[in-house]
Amino acid sequence: MGLKKSQQELWKHSKAKVELLRLYLEQYINILNQTPFIKKVYIYDLFCGEGIYPNGGKGSPIIIVESLKQIRTSQNPATFEVLFNDSDSTKILKLKANIDSLKPLPSTIAQLKFKTENYRSFLSEIVSDLISSEANSRAFIFLDPYRYSDIQFEDIKNLLISRKTEVLLFLPTQFMFRFERKGRPKSLHKFIEELIPENQWPNSHTGIDFIENLTNAFMHKLGHKHFVDSFIITRDVNQFFCLFFFTSHPYGFETMLNAKWLLDEKVRSWMVAS
Repeated sequence: MGLKKSQQELWKHSKAKVELLRLYLEQYINILNQTPFIKKVYIYDLFCGEGIYPNGGKGSPIIIVESLKQIRTSQNPATFEVLFNDSDSTKILKLKANIDSLKPLPSTIAQLKFKTENYRSFLSEIVSDLISSEANSRAFIFLDPYRYSDIQFEDIKNLLISRKTEVLLFLPTQFMFRFERKGRPKSLHKFIEELIPENQWPNSHTGIDFIENLTNAFMHKLGHKHFVDSFIITRDVNQFFCLFFFTSHPYGFETMLNAKWLLDEKVRSWMVAS
């Protein structure tokens, strides 16, 4: 099966997605590296892809590696462990080659690991590792699934159980909204039913409404101990995609807000330049 256009080119909404990831990670990594009691940081990119789009655009794995290279020196530095996973072994081979073509990342800063597992088959292993991880550790998980049906709400809930984890999830909300009321596929039925009884799901008049309804449902389902934030990305007129951020830490929430403000400024500059 050939690649979809969105997998061949770094479109504007994908550019915004990975730029928010970069801005957040550059702050997140340095904050944790400067925090004396944090000794280990785990970073997971569980649908990582090849790292470089065929048109040369940088994907999330390259953004992660480049962010790690920006770490400021610290008296008591944390160590970082990064896991890149994709069920397609060909993509992992290309990713390794793309990372090897970059300036080497010192092993004293981070250890890179690669897996070719089906996300669903080893998710429980990741959750178990997070729960049993050191008290002085933290974790960040990036989820950019090829299909929203690959993700379930329980995944997010379980990944947050340790209260040492933050999750950034990309969803193609425009496509989900399109079928919300007409021809809704089973995968969307299931996704919504996990969050709220279907007969209680509010009507979404626009794609923005759908994102707000989804954000509210996430917040209600997770409860007051967690923060949920969203960043809406516009691709074309009235076409909206969204990144959802989940954390139990006020500082993590504040860091994401700062990243959003920085990205807002960048997006405005992109629009002026175009």
